[in-house]
Amino acid sequence: ASAPALAKDTAATAKTQYVDVDGNRVAYRAIGTGSPIVLANRMRGTLDTWDPAFLDTLAKHHTVITFDYPGVGYSTGTLPDDLGKVAQFVDRFATSIKLDKFAMAGWSWGGFTTQTLLLDQPERVTHAVLIGTNPPGPGQTPIQQVFIERALKPVNDLDDEYVLFFEPKSAFSRAAAKASRDRIYARPDVVSKIPSRVEQIQVYLT
Repeated sequence: ASAPALAKDTAATAKTQYVDVDGNRVAYRAIGTGSPIVLANRMRGTLDTWDPAFLDTLAKHHTVITFDYPGVGYSTGTLPDDLGKVAQFVDRFATSIKLDKFAMAGWSWGGFTTQTLLLDQPERVTHAVLIGTNPPGPGQTPIQQVFIERALKPVNDLDDEYVLFFEPKSAFSRAAAKASRDRIYARPDVVSKIPSRVEQIQVYLT
C-alpha cells in the first residue's frame, strides 16, 4: 500500500495538512514510516486530542494518519449523522491521500466508523483495532449517568477525564490521566477546536 511522503515529525511537531474530500477541506496529520494505519477519532475528538505518546509509539512501525471528520476540528463541512456516510467519507479521504489498503484503529465513536468501513469496504481495511467501543446497534449495557454528565459538558477538565478515559479510583490511573493531558495540551489552542455546542454533539448521538 502506498503512503504519503512524510517529514520526520513527531506527533507534537507534525504540521496540519489539508486535502479536498467532496468539496470539504479536510485536515489530517501523518507521522512515521511503514504500513499505514488510519485512526478514527472518538466523539468530540480532534487532531489535537490524541495523546502524542500513543501516536509516537505507533509511528515507530507505521505511517500513522489522523484526521478530523467534516465539520470537526480543523475540517470544513458538516459531520454526517449516518455511519454509512461517515465510513464513505473515510474511504474517500483515504483515496485522496493515495492510500490503497490500510489498517484502521477506531476509538469509541470512531470504533463504529471503523466497523462500518470494514463491513462496507473489506478489501481496503487490512486490520481493525477497536478501542473502548461496542458493536453498532442497541447497547447491551446502559451508559452510566455520570459518564453522560461529563461527556456532554462544553469543556472537559482533568476531573472529567478521570471519569471519561481513566479509572478515578486508581492513583496510578489518575497520574496517567494528568500526564496524558499535559502532553495533549502542550499544543496551543486545543480547546477551541473541540465541538462544544449542543447541536454539534447531537449529531454524534444520532
